[in-house]
Amino acid sequence: MQQQTAAMQQSVVPPVPRSQAGKPAPKGALKLPLHWQGTHVTDGLDWNHGQKTAEDIMGHVGQQVVVPFSGVVERWGSAQQGEAMYLRDLQTGTRYWLGHVEDRIPEGSGFQAGQVIARLAHHSNGAHAHWDVMR
Repeated sequence: MQQQTAAMQQSVVPPVPRSQAGKPAPKGALKLPLHWQGTHVTDGLDWNHGQKTAEDIMGHVGQQVVVPFSGVVERWGSAQQGEAMYLRDLQTGTRYWLGHVEDRIPEGSGFQAGQVIARLAHHSNGAHAHWDVMR
């Protein structure tokens, strides 16, 4: 896994496009939680030292995914069936990992709380968002 430099972690956040700012979440969108009870680890990416901090949130293929905080997409990668997004909350600095998505907003993009950032990808275990906090 690529290590992030301090410069990447403190990157300047691009402005959120006006067309997206303040838009309410679409009806039927999968809304990611800020707090949850983890059930498993994120396979192959053990930033939480074996602690079960990840949760799978079931949905359907193509369902829009909405974030609960304003932040930035630091980077993206693979998620063993779909893509992954590495997100940073601008208020708290907390970093999150979102897996099994597609049609995501680009790396370096800023986003507002309640904005659609991706859609759920097909997954052999059923479409779901794999959501984890990186501690």
